Order: sequence, then C-alpha cells, then structure tokens
Amino acid sequence: MNACVSVRVFSTPLSLKAQKIEARRALKSAFGSQPSGELRYSPLGQPQLFPASNGYVSLSHKSEVVAGAVAPYRIGIDLEIQQVRRHLPLLNVVATPAEWTFLGESPNWDTFFKFWTAKEAIVKAVGVGLRMRVGLKETVLTDYTKDYWVFERQNSLWHVFFLTIKDHVLAVARPEGLNMVAPKVAILRDERHVSHCS
Repeated sequence: MNACVSVRVFSTPLSLKAQKIEARRALKSAFGSQPSGELRYSPLGQPQLFPASNGYVSLSHKSEVVAGAVAPYRIGIDLEIQQVRRHLPLLNVVATPAEWTFLGESPNWDTFFKFWTAKEAIVKAVGVGLRMRVGLKETVLTDYTKDYWVFERQNSLWHVFFLTIKDHVLAVARPEGLNMVAPKVAILRDERHVSHCS
C-alpha cells in the first residue's frame, strides 16, 4: 500500500471546529472507508491509530483546505496558505543561510513556505508534536529534485513531496528507503471528487 492523501477544498472559509471535522472526513476518504482502528491523539497532539499496526496518519487544516493522510509507514503532512508575511526575519527562522545557499536562492516567500511545510510535516511524522515546535532547525535540507526535497533529521533521511492547491502549499513527508513513487492524492472540491487515490 502506498500513502494516500485526501484533500478537501472549500469555496468559503470554515470555522476551526468545521476544519477539524472536515480533516477527519479527509482522513476517512484517504482510507477509502472507515479507518481500521481508533483515532486518538498523543499528549503532544499527534493523531495516531490504535492499534498502531493499522498504519500511520497525519492531518492538517486551514480555513479553505483540509487534508488527511494514511500510510503503512510514518507520514506527516502540513498545509500553509502562501501569503507574504510582514515579519521579514521569518525567512531565516525555518531555513538556515546554508540551506538558502544550497538551493541557489536568496530568501523568498514561495520557497519559505516549502521549507516551513516540509519541516513541519517531518516533525509531525517523527511524532515530536506541533505544540513543542522543536526540531525545525534540526531538520536540514540535504538534496532536492524537481519532484521532491530530501531532509536529514537526527541521522534519518526524509523525502518531501509538494503540491500547490488553491494558494496553499501541501507538503507530504515520508522516510527514505521506500519506492520513490509520489504519494497518491485525492482532491475533493465542494463535495465533488476531482481525483481519487485508487
């Protein structure tokens, strides 16, 4: 089984409560049915399936786009709306000067959001939890192609795939050592399927 990411796109903004409900629906869609196992949250806020032998899950949501992912291996996803921020030092918060140089780019907002979502997705997959916000600087870009970026975190390599959906960037992180077929993505727009994982 390959990873499946289900994305739901809405034409009007959702409340935070509705975002969480729709993210769970996206996760159910990624399974193709009711998840086998109970969805619980760790003390650090990471969604987990019990029993864990049923796979790994990840959720992310913003006001108009939500996503859920399932895989037989650790997986993390993160969504962020791509909009210029006023606080320019943010450009160097998630990416070191060496990483910007490695990419051959000067700091810019489009690439910043790739760094941000990639590192957040890896932190989610590792299970550190978003509440602690640690590990972003410990996660370093080591290679990249047009299809995916490779990061190292605590001697483990992670491959991150990107997708742009309605002015949002979605990052999907998974451990190295798996076939490099991109995760399958299903998109649902206002309750109409645009694509399916199967």
